[in-house]
Amino acid sequence: MIRKLRIIIRVDGNHRIGMGHVYRSLNLADSLKKSRHKVIFLTVNQEAKKILSKRFHCYVLPKNSRISKQKIICRFKPDIIILDKFKEQTRDIKLLQENSKLIAIDYTGNNKNLISNGVNMLYQRSAVSAKNSFSGFEYTILNKIFQNSKPVHVRKKIKSILILQGGSDSRCFIPKIIESLNYLRDNFRITVVLGPLFRCWKKLKKSKISNKKPLKILHNVKNMSSVMSKHDMAITAGGMSLLELCSLGVPSIVICGEKFENETASLLQKKGFGINLGFGVGVSKNKIAKVTKELLADYNKRRDMNRLGKEIVDRKGTIRVVKIIEQLGSKK
Repeated sequence: MIRKLRIIIRVDGNHRIGMGHVYRSLNLADSLKKSRHKVIFLTVNQEAKKILSKRFHCYVLPKNSRISKQKIICRFKPDIIILDKFKEQTRDIKLLQENSKLIAIDYTGNNKNLISNGVNMLYQRSAVSAKNSFSGFEYTILNKIFQNSKPVHVRKKIKSILILQGGSDSRCFIPKIIESLNYLRDNFRITVVLGPLFRCWKKLKKSKISNKKPLKILHNVKNMSSVMSKHDMAITAGGMSLLELCSLGVPSIVICGEKFENETASLLQKKGFGINLGFGVGVSKNKIAKVTKELLADYNKRRDMNRLGKEIVDRKGTIRVVKIIEQLGSKK
């Protein structure tokens, strides 16, 4: 019988760094709770707390207070602490390890050699690679809705394109993508999904005025799987949304929201899913239009992406990660 664990998840999210880590940790916490483990969150961001506290206890930490962190950790007495961040200060990693077993998710900080346990889905080459690490798209943590969704069917003629750029689109790429699609004469609908921290409203309004195609804008979508499944193709960033699209087999073009997303997008493209255009700052509207037109016309390529995507991200990753956490928690 698996021992019920007490688990702390340390995660941050805001407009600048995005909300991918927050939603991924929330999905993992839901699965851990389903297995009757006790989970609480620690963050330094009010934006993250607003989302996390709807379902779990979440404490906002003073950014430079070691004493506050230690008090909360000691009071909760965790069996496991999960660190879902790109980087953390060395003193804070040592603090977490002093009080519990530590496992990091996609941790790429310069001090990653301090961490013995890792799970890497997005940054399989640059994250923690210690002896007790697990790397691969098979460890992708998905919302339970995706785990039960039906994969999409690829049609020869594209009727709708979905545009996503994470929870914040901090570089304001969505307006540029909308404008680039208007270079095409092909007939299709456009759906844009905006995350909770989207702020590029002025640029978006300008793009809407000049837009020539049917355009729907959705904000704070609760069932992303349902929305993704209704589209023939997507233009997305290179974070967790890309892996969600991959799991459903939605053919995708990737415009990376940050330079580090290129690692994930390039590896997926090598495996046969997605066309990676790289970091969006250097990607022109003409380039987006050209690649989109080519994929619209290439039914065989879209069909291959559809088939391979569902194999690459098989939607069992959350179960695998929960088992890794339970196994680590059971060790003395």
